[in-house]
Amino acid sequence: MPEQPIRPGVHFLLREDQGTHAELAQLITAWIGGKQTTARIVVHQKSVLYDLYEISPFLKRVAAQKGTHFYSHGGGPLVILWPTDEVLDSSDQHMTGKLSTLVVTWSEDAAEMGWLRKHHAVDLVTRETLKPLESVLSPVVEVGMRYLIEPYVRGNGFGSYPGKNKAVDAFRAFKRAGITIEPKLLVEFLVGNGASISDARELADYAARVAAGRAIQTKHGGGFRDDILDVWRAQIENAEADID
Repeated sequence: MPEQPIRPGVHFLLREDQGTHAELAQLITAWIGGKQTTARIVVHQKSVLYDLYEISPFLKRVAAQKGTHFYSHGGGPLVILWPTDEVLDSSDQHMTGKLSTLVVTWSEDAAEMGWLRKHHAVDLVTRETLKPLESVLSPVVEVGMRYLIEPYVRGNGFGSYPGKNKAVDAFRAFKRAGITIEPKLLVEFLVGNGASISDARELADYAARVAAGRAIQTKHGGGFRDDILDVWRAQIENAEADID
């Protein structure tokens, strides 16, 4: 662990590298810089925060925000301890090239890793930079998903019309074509390529329900044309032709 903090950008610490709470407190202190700053800690488990306070007098002086959402920040180093989906989604608007953020992961699930990939996060131990996943899904699925998460397509989200219709239509088209989709890979791909975690989880749920043959109620109209996969495949071919 370097004596000086690595800034700016997003960094992360995997669960297996966190050690005991005492070791974790030392790592966080070293990353912040070991002196009083405008740093802030965001955590939803108060007991963990109190444990760190007991261990580190320095961290006890760092402002803390407890809860499931991230609201505001003064611009100094930000430590997000074992974040919820809501914390990561709500912190996105504060992510800038100048902000230093350390995410201490817990579950390392697909959404969390996708969020880290979206921000090209750097592993605090190995210094490896994560990048958004590519070529992990069928090419036509990746094209379709990138289209779905465009703001002008998703509208008010995928829980209501017309976003829901488009999402369900897309997954039904994939199923008719015999294309299988791994939900975890779908979530990590979507979040890593710009989708919110809530949107990604909702889309993965639709994908799983359609694949299982479960009914999903949608309104009439507002979905995709029957040959939408042909349209997306043509886009892939045109892109490949431009490269050649």
